[in-house]
Amino acid sequence: MMFFVHLLFEEKCEMPQQSVMNEIMEKHLGKTECFSYYKLSAGFIP
Repeated sequence: MMFFVHLLFEEKCEMPQQSVMNEIMEKHLGKTECFSYYKLSAGFIP
C-alpha cells in the first residue's frame, strides 16, 4: 500500500533529512521503507 501526502505551508521550509523523516514515519506507522528521496519530495511505504 502506498499513499501520498501533499503538505501546504504559507512559508517555504527546508526538506527534512531522510533519517528524520523515516524516524517520524516509523513512530506513527510502524516499519516503513523509503523508496524515493529527492530535493522536493520523498516516498515511503508503510
